[in-house]
Amino acid sequence: MIEGILVRKTPFQDRHLIGDLILRNGKKQGVLFFGGLGGGKKVKPNNLEIGKLYQVTIKTPQKGDLIQTKEWQLKWSHEKIRYDYWKFLLLNFICEICSQTAIPQEDIKNDNDTQYQGLFNVLSNGIFFLENEAVPSNDHHFNSYFLGKFMIDFGIMPQLKTCIHCDVILPKFAPSYLDIEKSGFQCSNKQCEGDKRGGNQEHLRLALIQSGNLNWRSFSVGIDSLNITNDHLKALLNYLIFHLNIDQESIKTVKSLY
Repeated sequence: MIEGILVRKTPFQDRHLIGDLILRNGKKQGVLFFGGLGGGKKVKPNNLEIGKLYQVTIKTPQKGDLIQTKEWQLKWSHEKIRYDYWKFLLLNFICEICSQTAIPQEDIKNDNDTQYQGLFNVLSNGIFFLENEAVPSNDHHFNSYFLGKFMIDFGIMPQLKTCIHCDVILPKFAPSYLDIEKSGFQCSNKQCEGDKRGGNQEHLRLALIQSGNLNWRSFSVGIDSLNITNDHLKALLNYLIFHLNIDQESIKTVKSLY
């Protein structure tokens, strides 16, 4: 028996469903849900939804990378997100990011490895925040804070407090620019000749600092009057794609966010 958050689902044949769970240990496990699309003689409902926590009873023996199951139990469910289109997009976005980057669970009988447990915590906290807190439409502050927590867990957070080129402390609200390849922000001094084509990204830098300094209970969208634009989010995603070697075309939800 395992527990995990459903982050991806795909119909299989007439009534079945294949999904990915982020387990409590932070790893990803593919599951074949027999009858997961609902219907049938018993008119079974389809309660398998992205972002919900399920307890799954494993059908043995396992075949390939997928475990098979006919029984699952809903352990925790968001109820409000589905009624807010923007929050629903954000939910699918963070679930897709986690599905694309999670380490596969190689041995389902040995899930004691807690090295990657932080991913489950980041995802579950993000979903809980979306369920209970206000997020204005087309606001990307939540995205930058969530991805900051995500990058901290993966150990790829860029250098934030000093210039990546000259090591000068970056003043608050002074222009700064993200250098993706060198993994840090740079100042506006002329002698620092990095890539500045992305424009001033100081609000993004401050939002990422919040990810390290604030827990989820202390965070709220719009804190410090930060304005995270589409260009900021694009730069942050380009950073993730570069450092985690993600296929950019595989992140389908991004097109709905811009």
